[in-house]
Amino acid sequence: MTMSRFFNITTSDDGTSTIFLYGDIGDYTEVQSGRIAQELMEAERVSRRIHVRINSNGGNVFAAHAIASQIKSYSGDTTVMIDGLAASAATIIAMAGKKILMPVNAMMMIHDPMVCLAEPANAEQLGKLIEMLKPVKASIVAAYKERCKLSEKELETMMKNSTWLTAEECLANGF
Repeated sequence: MTMSRFFNITTSDDGTSTIFLYGDIGDYTEVQSGRIAQELMEAERVSRRIHVRINSNGGNVFAAHAIASQIKSYSGDTTVMIDGLAASAATIIAMAGKKILMPVNAMMMIHDPMVCLAEPANAEQLGKLIEMLKPVKASIVAAYKERCKLSEKELETMMKNSTWLTAEECLANGF
């Protein structure tokens, strides 16, 4: 069993492996796609079921896509549980489970992709960043569309408005 303040995996007596994703998502943060890939491969040897428990503000979209792909390719049953919050990139991971559970007091938040600038940028550089964000947004919409009942346009509008969703709203919209 790997122990971390933000990420760990346990296996119960019934053979269910549980992965806790409690923290920021990114390969230089608490929830790292490479570590999760290793843990999933290890879990696959002993377990036919995994539970992925999420309480995360989000993080790096590409790390989230990698984690979601790893969960989708797991050969056993996968259940994602949103324990408190699945926001931003964490919502991509949430969509990866064959089954998604969310208590009534949990929330999900979706928004347009963002970049953080550590250095000054001119108009040309900012324009390139804006163009780069368009396919990133399309990749997030595609992840939602695999499950969601909403149209691409509706999802794009919700993302533009930084939409907070209750468990009931997630269920109604197919998240």
